[in-house]
Amino acid sequence: MAWFGSSTTARTAVAGALGLAIAVAAAAPPAGAWEDDTADDVAAWANALEGFVLKDGTYDAFVVRERDATIYPSGINDRGEITGEYVRKDGESAFVRSADGRLTTFDVRGARATEAAKINDSGQIVGRYSEDSVLVDDSSRVRGFLRSRRGTITEIDYPEAKHTLPTGINDRGDVVGYYVDAQDETHGFLWSDQRFTNLDLVGATSPTPMDINDDGEVVGMYVDDAGASQAFLLAGEGYTTLSAPGGATTMPAGINDRGQIVGYTADDRMLAGASGFVRAPGETAQYTSVTVPGAPRTVPLGINDRGDVVGLDEVPDETAPWPNAAEEWTAMSAADSGRLDLVEVRGITVNGAIAPQLEQMLAAAEADGVTFTGGGYRSPERQVELRRQHCGTSYYAVYEAPSSQCSPPTARPGRSLHERGLAIDFSCSGHLIESHSDPCFEWLDANAGLYGFYNLPSEAWHWSVTGQ
Repeated sequence: MAWFGSSTTARTAVAGALGLAIAVAAAAPPAGAWEDDTADDVAAWANALEGFVLKDGTYDAFVVRERDATIYPSGINDRGEITGEYVRKDGESAFVRSADGRLTTFDVRGARATEAAKINDSGQIVGRYSEDSVLVDDSSRVRGFLRSRRGTITEIDYPEAKHTLPTGINDRGDVVGYYVDAQDETHGFLWSDQRFTNLDLVGATSPTPMDINDDGEVVGMYVDDAGASQAFLLAGEGYTTLSAPGGATTMPAGINDRGQIVGYTADDRMLAGASGFVRAPGETAQYTSVTVPGAPRTVPLGINDRGDVVGLDEVPDETAPWPNAAEEWTAMSAADSGRLDLVEVRGITVNGAIAPQLEQMLAAAEADGVTFTGGGYRSPERQVELRRQHCGTSYYAVYEAPSSQCSPPTARPGRSLHERGLAIDFSCSGHLIESHSDPCFEWLDANAGLYGFYNLPSEAWHWSVTGQ
């Protein structure tokens, strides 16, 4: 679910599909999100989601039988073949499901992780892969691929790009996607006859194309002058900004040859209030709701020429405890940060859930002659500010770059335990604890575990309830 650059759905579409993503784009991410995700975390949240197919007005669940695994359908062709991501506890593969329901996984040779995005009527599949991580969006260099119906792989790699992420394909074999350059800037591209052409939008930055139809119409996202994500429809040399009714942000995910656009709206990058839509072609811009009955969130990701739709929905009674889906992520947003139970303990603001144990630990340290100060809760706005300082100012650098690419390492917005008040950066004797040989660190190393606090080994000052 790799969503670098300007994509706001990735794991936001776990998690760009759901950080876009779907984190899902693929939104997002979405879209999806936690501090440097592990495969276990992905599988845990995945249990709260399932795929769906909407055909002739009927929603059918698209589930996988393997324990601790889930699938993210993101593309469907006119044959009824479906492609997407197959996520397990030990990583992820691409999959294709035939019209009669047979599901096959595949990986690019030599890859540790593979994701499929879209499939055309010839059975060609586009996606991206990683050679150095079990999740594509943790890779230091993401590459793209085109897979033929017979399984032949053609690499799609924009020259000198840090990342190349194909996202859509039409029946002519034209591919769209985006790449991240050496300056961490995001650019859209068209790959046709194995040649790249940049897709840039006048007056917009960080274009992120998501899909293309046979008429060459492209849908995707861009960033406006205010830094907000906007949806676009590119037809010919001009583009139109799209705004569907519902959430604050419109995230298109696919377009068919009839000009129908499928996507979703959401209130934030964590897909709070996500609701799907199909937009009819024409100037009237009529939107039809796509909402799986009883599902708190619905995230459509693909559409074929028949109007069949695939995507994700949240299983209401199986929401994973970490992260705690919409309720927890909404609490982390800037608008709803007041919903967190924040308490001040000796000048350190933390989540009320850890206040008693923090007080006990600070008292014990004081009894041993050690006085700690520090920073606990951090607002989403402050997390973004730190990312700009430590990682760079481009959209990719702020929202999508792995924390390891920042100096010092800084979690992506929405993925830091500081934003939940469950982590503390400790200072002692007026200075930040930066060395494992510091007597203050040695005291914490010997005692903090007794109170439920654990160190992130790469940062002597950072202690949290999980060690992340």
